[in-house]
Amino acid sequence: MSPKAWRGLYVIGSYDRRITLYNQQVRALTLTRCLFNTGVLNKGAKVAVVGGGAAGMTCAIAAACAGAQVTLYETAPVLLPRQRPAAHRYLHPHIYDWPADNSRKDQAGLPLLDWTAGTADAVTKQLIQEFEKWKHLLSCELRLSHTVTYLEQIAGKPGDPLVRLRATGPMGALVNEEYHATIIAVGFEEDGAPQGSSTRIPGDNTFSYWVPDGLSHITGTRGTKQRVLISGTGDGGLIDLARACIADFKHDLMLEMIAGSPHAYRLAQEIAKIDLQTRTEQQRSVGTPTYLYSKYSALEFSQETLQLITQLPQSHTEVFLNYHGPSVFTLNSAIINRLIALMLIKSSRVSLVEGRVVRIDQPSGAKQVVFAHDDGKESVLPFDRIVLRHGQDGQYMERLFPKIHECCRELGGRLAELGIGGTIDQSTLDFFEQAKLNYPPDI
Repeated sequence: MSPKAWRGLYVIGSYDRRITLYNQQVRALTLTRCLFNTGVLNKGAKVAVVGGGAAGMTCAIAAACAGAQVTLYETAPVLLPRQRPAAHRYLHPHIYDWPADNSRKDQAGLPLLDWTAGTADAVTKQLIQEFEKWKHLLSCELRLSHTVTYLEQIAGKPGDPLVRLRATGPMGALVNEEYHATIIAVGFEEDGAPQGSSTRIPGDNTFSYWVPDGLSHITGTRGTKQRVLISGTGDGGLIDLARACIADFKHDLMLEMIAGSPHAYRLAQEIAKIDLQTRTEQQRSVGTPTYLYSKYSALEFSQETLQLITQLPQSHTEVFLNYHGPSVFTLNSAIINRLIALMLIKSSRVSLVEGRVVRIDQPSGAKQVVFAHDDGKESVLPFDRIVLRHGQDGQYMERLFPKIHECCRELGGRLAELGIGGTIDQSTLDFFEQAKLNYPPDI
């Protein structure tokens, strides 16, 4: 995505929805291919990539493989700083597209920086190994511990650099460079303020999604169950719901069990039909409430389907799922995560709590969560453990690059609605397979 009124500047994923590591890589590869195919970039062009996550690493290697001179900037002293410690998180390139064909394939199938499903720390090692392998063959400079502080449009004749970049490096060293294209791939901060709010919830000390949290190994005290609140029904919240409910939760085994079950597959197909019908209704009448939960609940859950959940050991917890709005679920989460949550609810392992979390108090003992309701009233419930998964930090790009944010925000989520960035297209695959012919075949 190119911000309005900016030439030579592009943003990957920061204003999109349904962000996964694989989708960010697809966006990076697709953008790079388009810039070269349309003549915006040519061999020898100077390109800056801001952000050393999966999108930034992929974009940097892709542009360099196509012939550009690339500099990759990352604020942290390492690449992929968020995913490195996350041995408790499981990454799969395609499973969020289930029950679509080929969604169970473990291999990402990318022409550059390819990887296989695994825990986040293991996938990080794969990506860094691939990045280093390519970087030594290409014109790709890595600048770690460099914070980009300023971006400015440059007026010049055709072929001149279009963007001036300033950054601060180690020991306060200053960088002032000009580039033909600058690609911002900083992603977003996890678990920010609730949607529509500019501040975090008072009393919120939830671990970030990628920080190890022990949620899969909760034990009660003196025979009592721990009361756990999961607030948020996006993918992060629904995954943590399963982690809190099932003892010694193994995400990879859970996904394989559900995706491999013909009973679950049948239900997933029915959910996909409801989703398609709901999207059609939304297009016809913008603003129409989506009552997905009532539609899903009307589906027939066979005993064989529910046994997939009831056969699993129950964690020593009493789990509550908090949502706010007309329906528990939205179309922004993966079908497989919604189905697992539905099965947990149907199996009486989860209780629902409607309302918007406005404050968390802890006078003594259990934390007191204050919920606001649409009728103007408030309610208070006690919990031992609280996990708030309210999605992306909507102010992250605004804090980093306010002028660019002003130009971009009207496009937020448009690519997700168009279905761009989901699966890599054949044109992009062919482009990079051709570009790779210029390098040793065993790479």
